[in-house]
Amino acid sequence: MQVSLSQTTLACRKLCYSGAVRKEETQEFVVPDTMPDIRAILSATGNVRIRSKDLSPGRVRLEARLPVRVAYVPEDGTEPRCLETELEYYVTVEDEQIDPESFCETRLTLLSLEARLPNPRKVNLRAELLCALRCYAPGQMIVPGAPEAGEDGVLVREEAVCVSLVSVATEKTFAVTDEFNLPESASPARTLLAQNTALRTEELRLSGSKLILHGSADSALLYLAEDGSTGALSFSTGFSQVIELGEELPEEAAVSATLLLTGAYYDLTEVDGVHGTAEVHLAVQVLASVPRKLRCVTDAYSNRYALQPTLERRSFRRVERVLTLRETLRERFATPQPVREAVQSWASLGEPSPDPEGLLLPVTVVLYYRTPENTLCAARHSYPVKLRAEVQEGESLELLSATVPELALSPAAEGAEVRMTVEARVARTATRSLDTVSALEYDETAPLDQSERPSLVLLRCTAGDDLWPLAKENCSTPEAIRAANGLDDLEGDWQKLLLIPKTI
Repeated sequence: MQVSLSQTTLACRKLCYSGAVRKEETQEFVVPDTMPDIRAILSATGNVRIRSKDLSPGRVRLEARLPVRVAYVPEDGTEPRCLETELEYYVTVEDEQIDPESFCETRLTLLSLEARLPNPRKVNLRAELLCALRCYAPGQMIVPGAPEAGEDGVLVREEAVCVSLVSVATEKTFAVTDEFNLPESASPARTLLAQNTALRTEELRLSGSKLILHGSADSALLYLAEDGSTGALSFSTGFSQVIELGEELPEEAAVSATLLLTGAYYDLTEVDGVHGTAEVHLAVQVLASVPRKLRCVTDAYSNRYALQPTLERRSFRRVERVLTLRETLRERFATPQPVREAVQSWASLGEPSPDPEGLLLPVTVVLYYRTPENTLCAARHSYPVKLRAEVQEGESLELLSATVPELALSPAAEGAEVRMTVEARVARTATRSLDTVSALEYDETAPLDQSERPSLVLLRCTAGDDLWPLAKENCSTPEAIRAANGLDDLEGDWQKLLLIPKTI
């Protein structure tokens, strides 16, 4: 006979796929006939931009583009030049759990970008992209509970658990524009040699069923001026967005917002080379987890029949807290030539990895500098930045977002000195695994024979004992033991003889 168990049903978004794909693309292109031969490559720069993501039953297909600027020094000794091209990435992931109605959270990380020179008229590009995907399908969490009314004689043990369920998964696209000016003393700009766009989340605030997002797009430009010199410009474009969540969330909800670049366009020459315009296109992906308290059946017995439980191992993940971590780094930045002036710099973030003291986040710093001979050069270095946070046993850290809000390089012996601050939002999570009872049945035609058991048992109990196993082993119930001994529970460091009455 099947025991009718109660059920707690919670609507949520269930993680149906999680994985990461590394994708490498290469390209070979020649220098146009109208441009001089290459003596040396100065730098290759680019920001990955997501173009599309499509879900179908059992599959996700994603398209991304990497516009690349290759700045180089010509053989004829004239001013630096720039070549432009674009790499295309197509990533397909197949898994039978992927639902076409899923929300697909995407994170793109450019792991490497290299430009090589096989001969003065040809450039070989190689770039590796890390695409991390997590798909959340509409679903439910169903947790069996105590037996329904009428199931006499079945006793269950319940344990309270806390779980964080993804209740909101949404995204929004938008664009921000800005105007900027070159310094008054600067020569008008002629050509962009390099650019970098970094997106930063500054504040997330819940307001009923809306999320208020404040952030910025940090732009760094290196350009060739009309007088043949090189100049640099850095500025931030702030933005605010109201994102509809579809439901009102409690204050303790854990919210993450992942910003993705879909386009970045800078025009320095449209008007007069002194006044410019910037247009940055973004997508923001929002996930919100709400804490829920549940009671799970972890054991059951009957003094009348031999129960046959079905056990299911279940994991309950909860977000303990969302932390903001800051680390300041001051390191040497070695360069092949002495640095007379730091012209332009920016930082990009790599793939995080676990560390015994928190998270390890690689940060790559790019520096354009002038030598004492006034030659423009470029160099890059990667630094492992340790984001420190206390983690207890059974807990882990999940990086939600990270930025480099402060970066400064100055000339120093054997190169430069880099000072930077890395800021990250991290979710500290804990996972608890339990063997839970998902079903109960018994043979009602074969009752237990308890006639040989004594009607009363006297046992000496010690600290740490609890009533459940005593009752289960001696054909009793915890309630009957409490009533017979006038106990609320077994607590304290003491010993006592307990009366355990048989209960049928």
